Amino acid sequence: MNVILVYVLAGSFWGDPHIRTLDAANYTFNGLGEYVLLSIDASNVTFSLQARTERATKKDGSLSDATIFTAFAANDHLNSSILIELNTVKDGK
Repeated sequence: MNVILVYVLAGSFWGDPHIRTLDAANYTFNGLGEYVLLSIDASNVTFSLQARTERATKKDGSLSDATIFTAFAANDHLNSSILIELNTVKDGK
């Protein structure tokens, strides 16, 4: 019987940003701006995941001191890319 071992590293992020890195470290990060979350530059593959954080808006419309993720962009070695942005208009559309 042949056995193939596959190692999977998982990271995550949620909330105002809480981040769990690929090496299982946990952070709370309230930075404001655009950041590289993950960058891979190997001989046969490249990948970049970027994120934007902005101040969160409270229910009364005022700005919170906390930040939230409002956009993500990814690009790979095949020049494929995707951009995901939060709809901040909050008009239900």
